[in-house]
Amino acid sequence: MSQLEIFELVLMYTVIGTLAGLFLVGIFALFLWYLIFKFYSRNRSESKEKPGGA
Repeated sequence: MSQLEIFELVLMYTVIGTLAGLFLVGIFALFLWYLIFKFYSRNRSESKEKPGGA
């Protein structure tokens, strides 16, 4: 293999690895966002139902 082909392979795997890593981090972030706002909205609605703010 020539130096150019080795460079292309390294660059390709670097880009694919970076994109795959960012994709997985994005999926995890969306999952956390869903959980946080699911529990946050539930707690906000419960506090509105209680008179006197207690």
